[in-house]
Amino acid sequence: MYYKHTKIKSLSKVVKLIKYFRNYTIVDIGSNINLGGESMKNKKMIVGIMALVLIVIIAVIIVKSFNYKNKTITASNFETVIKGAKNSNLNDEEKTQFAIGVLRYTFNRSDIYGKKVKDIIEEGKNSNTMNIANNSTEDTQKGKLKTISNDFVTEIWNEVFCNISFYVATGTNSTGGKLDIEYTINKADNLMKQRDEYNDYINSLEGEEYSQIKYIWEKLIGEIDRMYSRIKEETPREKDNTYKFDTGNFSEYSKDFKNEIDKLK
Repeated sequence: MYYKHTKIKSLSKVVKLIKYFRNYTIVDIGSNINLGGESMKNKKMIVGIMALVLIVIIAVIIVKSFNYKNKTITASNFETVIKGAKNSNLNDEEKTQFAIGVLRYTFNRSDIYGKKVKDIIEEGKNSNTMNIANNSTEDTQKGKLKTISNDFVTEIWNEVFCNISFYVATGTNSTGGKLDIEYTINKADNLMKQRDEYNDYINSLEGEEYSQIKYIWEKLIGEIDRMYSRIKEETPREKDNTYKFDTGNFSEYSKDFKNEIDKLK
């Protein structure tokens, strides 16, 4: 394997350097230094120091390269590790397998966190191109639906509707803090920009396995539209029981929507 050859050749170079400069130990170098601050008497001593520094640098580089496969992917280093694989000491076959493995997490990036590079390579190795072609549509659909559930449904509930229901009842947000109602409505506006895209996507899904998801979504999007229209037509008022804001069956629909997505294989 290319990786093994590179490892052996690199180590051989280090061994040769060590043998070549074995006579220039720290003791030898020290014996040639004038304690009064005079210049070094033996020029070879300088070469010896440079060689020692070079050996340390090479050793560090080798260790780091050998440990690339053991890198753990996290939310903070995801892009760095993915891009770094291209210029790492992985051979071409391993780079291909790594890329295939990463593709499986396109829509569920959080699922890759905690895995090591070598684990992703192994997953890529166990997944041939044909399997990916057969499963990519299903993976993509489930991943897209999870995105809709997490980034749209859950987000608009937590950041907007839930807070507003507390605001009109108690004058605070859902955790008892202060709520900027104009800022909250602005959040709703931005989230609703994705509404039509997500609605069209879910309605385009075909197959019996999506029938219940589409049914629940019709109910859920209806609740979202109703509550959004309410806060747009009349701005919610702080601790005002005369302001009618009914969250209806949103919690039930959103929970069932998520559960049906999780059932998909």
